Amino acid sequence: MILIFIFSACKDNEVRPVPDIEEEYIEEVAEPEGKDIMQTLKSEAELSNFAMLMEAEELPFYMTDEQLFTVFAPDNNAFPADEKMGEPDLLSNYFVKTSYTPEELLQIAVTDSSSNSFINSLSGEKIYLKREGETLQIKGSSGKEAKITRSIQASNGIIHIIDNSLWPI
Repeated sequence: MILIFIFSACKDNEVRPVPDIEEEYIEEVAEPEGKDIMQTLKSEAELSNFAMLMEAEELPFYMTDEQLFTVFAPDNNAFPADEKMGEPDLLSNYFVKTSYTPEELLQIAVTDSSSNSFINSLSGEKIYLKREGETLQIKGSSGKEAKITRSIQASNGIIHIIDNSLWPI
């Protein structure tokens, strides 16, 4: 049997991988406890206002485990309990019909502000993604920006808690 070992080193002018930013961010994802998105939102005190709004709107798309979703859920500081929703369709701006982990969002996100990377919400609105060091910044088509502060895995997708609402609700 012949074993071949290949060793390489990076020179100063070579591109090097980004240091473990993804790993640090990914470690923050809470593991699922068998709860779906709605059950998870209700169980998180900092998301109670968003959960109440979802219940009031009776949106059917989060009620099944047949489809995976990504939810960008504003925390209670970004979303006061007394705010009323102008249009029911605005809530679907916070949902994406695919489950994107933090690692996948970081891969999609750009670090250059001159280019745009985005994912589409259920309503068709663009959610722009930008990487700023160890932080993932998102922006709605309204121009409002938010940072993802924490992520929670649910049985039917993932919830990314954000520190601002992306659209006027």
